[in-house]
Parts: sequence; structure tokens; C-alpha cells
Amino acid sequence: MYSPDIILIFPPMFNPGEIYLALPSLKAYLETHGYKAQVLDVNVIINDIILSKKFLEKVLLEYGENVRASLPESEINTLINNVDHAKQILRSEDFYLKEQYLTALHIIRRAMELIDKIFKPYGGLLIESFGAYRYQQDSKEVAKLITQNKTIYSILYDEYIVSEILKSNTKLVGISITFSDQLIPSLLLARKLKDYDKHFSIVVGGNLVTHLHRNESFLRLLSLAGVDAAVIFEGEYALLKIVEVFDKNRESLKTSLCEIPNVIYLDANRYKLPEKIYVVKDLNDIPTPNFDDLPLDKYLTPHIVFPLLTSRGCYWSKCVFCNIPYGYYKYRFRDVEHVINDIKLLISKYNAKYIAFRDCCIPPEYMYELSKRIIEEGIEVKMYAEIRAEETFRYEHFKTAYEAGFRVLWVGVESYSQRILNLMRKGITREGIRRCLEFMKKAGMWVHVYIILGFPGETEEDLYETINFILTNHNIDSVEFSPFSLVENSPIILEGIAEKYGIVLKGKDYDLSLVYRYVLKDVPLQGENRKINEYINRIYSNEAQSFFNLVIPSYGTWLLLYVSKCGVNATKKVLQTLISSFNEVPNEN
Repeated sequence: MYSPDIILIFPPMFNPGEIYLALPSLKAYLETHGYKAQVLDVNVIINDIILSKKFLEKVLLEYGENVRASLPESEINTLINNVDHAKQILRSEDFYLKEQYLTALHIIRRAMELIDKIFKPYGGLLIESFGAYRYQQDSKEVAKLITQNKTIYSILYDEYIVSEILKSNTKLVGISITFSDQLIPSLLLARKLKDYDKHFSIVVGGNLVTHLHRNESFLRLLSLAGVDAAVIFEGEYALLKIVEVFDKNRESLKTSLCEIPNVIYLDANRYKLPEKIYVVKDLNDIPTPNFDDLPLDKYLTPHIVFPLLTSRGCYWSKCVFCNIPYGYYKYRFRDVEHVINDIKLLISKYNAKYIAFRDCCIPPEYMYELSKRIIEEGIEVKMYAEIRAEETFRYEHFKTAYEAGFRVLWVGVESYSQRILNLMRKGITREGIRRCLEFMKKAGMWVHVYIILGFPGETEEDLYETINFILTNHNIDSVEFSPFSLVENSPIILEGIAEKYGIVLKGKDYDLSLVYRYVLKDVPLQGENRKINEYINRIYSNEAQSFFNLVIPSYGTWLLLYVSKCGVNATKKVLQTLISSFNEVPNEN
């Protein structure tokens, strides 16, 4: 029987159509150092289970009496009888047939809402889209939920997941807590494993752990869940040392944790932060991610879009609103030849046809050199990436990138007011933005832009300038608007420069929140001003759909598939219909 040295778990809830990169990368790293690691994507396993006729019938019978009384029987039966077929559509070439695609998405969405309604007395699905934000942010609420056995995750873990972990015969488990939706499911699983066997050693890591690692309420929750250690920032070296100690003498693991860089030692209500932080100096030393353990046929996508990184961190790292660079500690990049070898290996092992580069942003010359090498090697693959609207981008860059296989590019524009761009420390210009979008569209790319509304100091004139640019610029295919949020570990907080922007901090709504409440002093528009939200609603309204198409957040890989197969114009029609259909169906929760 295969017995790994460590099981690496990716917990719910996350997009069931995507692979998250971190754990396949850690698996590859550990195995190059002689240790066996098994990756268990609990997220995709659980999504496959709950989105099934068998599961819906079971939970409706055991827990759904009130729901049956409140919903038409015909609607419930429609969901039960069609949910498996909906998954099949999203996993097959029928994904590209507009009506079937939209019908499948509607069934999946309604099935998730039904499950959430059934388990609402026990916390529901505990994901933000179903109104569970408070649960994830309030440590007292989290503590209540992880100690009860009637949440949907407790039931699923008991029936389907714990037995899989026990079969492996390993007692060392790593859990990646990357997004806030994963916090409660992760801590429930940690506590569940400790309840089954107190000899389990539980290690957590991930982006959320890094951002909250100085939060005492968070560390107490980890202890309550039975977590032994938390890894912050990069995990390769720390996890390797943990596995080495566990392999030699598991009884000494507790005492040895204190000496490992990047590791927070936890015991009861005590904790000790690491004295040293280690980062991988040379990304060329990191092996190609290993996806062997993943059930590739279970993801809700007709083709797997394999994630890769060409770098870690952000080469700019100066935007005052952004906390993404904090989690990477510093910027480093991987040589183009190593990335070419990564792509070749994914093609040879998994027949990869689609790649999503998960970098914060790829520099102009790097993308150009990578594109030229892909063309020279005759590699046939379609790709997605994020970039900055740099003035150094030339049409030749995008033309070559398109020839290499890049089809979808997401651009952090944020504002079209030069004054606001300067306040944000974006390091880009209006002319650079305009030319960049023009060149991208001329080359044939799908152009998606991010916009932040309500940045401190933004006037109505600044706001109209940005809105008018978006609505009149025909080079933009889709746009994602967000009100400004003041987040933990952004430069505004880390550098203590809130006062410079007229920001008066007012604490946080909940003790685990990464977002600060604030008011603005002598500034025309507030970050959460009703007027800002009215603008967003107007832009997302049916009247404005002739100007743009909204891409559902987190589904950029689905967009890559559609654009690559059907082209830009056909994809626009699908997304326009998708927005309309979602607007027409009320969320009953």
C-alpha cells in the first residue's frame, strides 16, 4: 500500500473548475528531496459529492423537511434529476454549446443554493456568496462552528474524507488555507482528525495564514482546532524540515518546530512566532508542479487549465492599496528556459493544452521572450496571464504573444485619472493604458480590466473620467469594478501612511477581518459612499451591457477555454446571456 510521508490537503470551498497550484508545487519539491507527498483535493471531491442526485436525495430526506415545505416539489425534482447531467455538460464538449452551458451553470447554482438552504440552521455552506461573511470574520462564531458536528462539512468529512486519510497510514497532514471561504472547513477537518486520532500532527499554511499570523484570535482558533504548527510565507523549506523531523523522530516534532524558519509553533493557548523567515532564492531550483494525485476528470471543465508561475511576488510592488506582494515576501523570477521545460513536461505527462500563468503580473520583456521561445519550440498551447499597462509594451509584444498562444490578458488599470493613478503609486500613465489596450485588442486578445472606484481623494470628476473611458473604449471586452477596500498588509497600513490619504482608521467589524473600517477627512468621496455603489450598479445593469461583458470572478480559466474555442465575439454573446440570466433569477437566501 502506498504510504506517503505527508498528506497535503486543499480544502473546500473553491472554484471546482480550477486546480490550485500550491500543493502540486510542494509535492514536487518534497519528492525531489526523497519524501513522498500525497495531494488530496478535498474541494473538488466534496463538490463532486454534493452536486449529485444521490447526495441531494439523501440530505433532503434527512435534513430537508422545512425546505421541501417551502419550495415547489417540481423545482426540487428538476434540480435532483438534472444536477449530474449539468456536471457532465461542464466536463464535455457540450460546455461550448451556449444554451447547454448556461443551463448547466443555472442548475449548479440552484443546487448549491438548495444545499445551503438545507444546512442553513448549521451554518449553511459557509461561503461568501451565500451570505456567510460574518462566520468567517468573527472568531467566536468560528469557534462555535468548528466544535459542532452538524455542519455540512462535518457530515461529509465523517462519511467520505477521514476514511481516505486514515487509509494512508500517515499521521502528518498539511492543510492549505488560502481563501477566507476555506477557514472554517479547514479548522473543522483539523479538529475532526484530532478527534479520530490524537497522534495526528496537523500543519496549516497558505495565504490567509500568512496575512493573519499576528492575529491572536486566529492563533487561538488554530489551537482550538488542534493545529500543531502554521507555516507562513513560502512553505517549501519549512515543510521539508517538518517532514524530516517527523520521519526521524515524531516525538521530537513539537520541540523542533520552534527552530524551523517560517513556522509558528502552537500548543494549547501558547504560540511562538518564528525568529527567521526563509524564501527560495533561486526559483530555478523549484521543480515543475506534480499533478499526478489529482482527479483530473472530476473538475468542472472540459479541459484542465494547468496553473504555472514564472515568478513570485510583484516586480512593481508599490501600489498602496495592494497586499498581494506581502504574501510573497520579495520578487523573484524563473528563467524562461525553465518555464519552457515546465510547459513541455505538462504536455508530455498530461497532454496539457491550456496554461494559466498565476503570476501577479508578467513584465513586458519577459512575456515577449517567453512567447518567442514558445514559437521557436513549436509548442501548441493556449494561455492566460495578468499584466500591468506598461508604456514599454509595444504592439510587437502582443502580436508575438498571440502567435505563441496567449488569448486572455487581465490588466490592472484601476483608474483613468492620472491624479488617482499617481496617488495609488501605480507607475503607469493614461497614455500607456490607452496604447496597451489598443495593442492588445489589435493583436486579437480578450482584454479584461480591473477598476477600483472610490480610492481616497477621488472626486466626481475623476470618477466620471474613469467611467467614461471604460464605456467608450471599444478595446475592452470585460471589466471588473470594485469599491476601494483598505486591507491588512497593504502599504497604506504597513508604511503607516493612512493620514496622508485623509484616512481615519475605525478598526474592523470582526476580529478576523482583513479589511479596515475608515472614514475620510475632508475628501469629496468616501470609499463606501452610496454614490460609488450606484455607479457600479449602473455599469452592471442591463442598460450598460452593450458596452461591456462581466466575467464572473474566479472563472478566468473558463473564459480562456471559451475564447480559445469559440472566439471573442461568440464568448461575448454567452456572457451577455449569462449576466441576464443571473440577474433574472433571484437569490432566495
